[in-house]
Amino acid sequence: MWGQKLKVWILCSALVILHVTFSVLSFGPFDPGGRSGGVLVKENRGVLVKETKILLEPSSCSISDLGIILVHSHAANFDLRASQRKSKKLSESENLKFVFILFQSPSVEATKLVAEHAIHGDILLCDAAESYHSLVYKHIIGLLWTQLNCPHVKYVIKMDDDIYVDFPGLVSVVGKNMVHSSMWMMGLLQIKLPILRNKMSKWAVSEEDFSGHFYPDFLSGWCYVSTPEAVRGILSIVDNEDLFWIDDVWVTGVLAGRAGVELISLNLYYTVYSGHLSCCAADTSLLCPYLAAPSDGDSLLIEQAASQASNCRAGRKDCVKRRTKEQSLLTNCQITNPLFLPSSRVFAEVIVV
Repeated sequence: MWGQKLKVWILCSALVILHVTFSVLSFGPFDPGGRSGGVLVKENRGVLVKETKILLEPSSCSISDLGIILVHSHAANFDLRASQRKSKKLSESENLKFVFILFQSPSVEATKLVAEHAIHGDILLCDAAESYHSLVYKHIIGLLWTQLNCPHVKYVIKMDDDIYVDFPGLVSVVGKNMVHSSMWMMGLLQIKLPILRNKMSKWAVSEEDFSGHFYPDFLSGWCYVSTPEAVRGILSIVDNEDLFWIDDVWVTGVLAGRAGVELISLNLYYTVYSGHLSCCAADTSLLCPYLAAPSDGDSLLIEQAASQASNCRAGRKDCVKRRTKEQSLLTNCQITNPLFLPSSRVFAEVIVV
């Protein structure tokens, strides 16, 4: 009897390991944070025409700007925006222009956002309401604003406000992976990601919304880099495709695929564990191997990671690469829940690199 139970347990464990291994190789996280004329965003085929007015907006890019960083941010995330500004300052990336894209929230007084924008001048506030299903509008509005106000920049970076990014390191890696065409996007590449159908997940999708078993290959919305040419290509076909509410799938998967944009993997430079970021920030003598990582909403961790990267930049002798097994984060950085198993009786969502 016990031998039979042991065999069943071993078989179940093997299936779980096989599923997680496949996922790790193929899957990544989703978010998963007045112009008088407004910005027109269409859900095509006459189903919906949504006009979103701009209430606050930054100045256009200057000729000296190498790139623009479009940051999806919730109106209430004042601390995260402040940490992102400190992080960019520590990275000495003055030639990259921040634009925080916000929608209105009943929990945030508009006067506070106006005051924040008066100081920093980097908020693009629209009159739509914050929600997961409005992220796709936020994404398209950011790209439209870029096309109108920053057509000459070399790079278009899209990220979320709770993601740490080593901007100089990212720009350097992008330059080394450049292709001959300007129609490309680089980031955390998601390959054959299964479509979640379970209604208990916030990312559940019905067959009517998106048919099939897998999404087209796409880049995680955590952070990706593209070009104005690729952005123009994507925007040129927005009205020809049915809108899908999971924004990174629709923009970098569906639209980019239709527009002939090449997706390039930088997965080696991403981690899905905030624990890795904490371990990197705690040791200023060793270079962090990751250029983008989740902070789990910890604004202080973003600043600490940026400070650590600043200390290691420019080949400083007191900061070296992790070359030995003992120095590897895989060896000395403990991740408490590496498989993202649920802590309660809910269905887990696998996060993969």
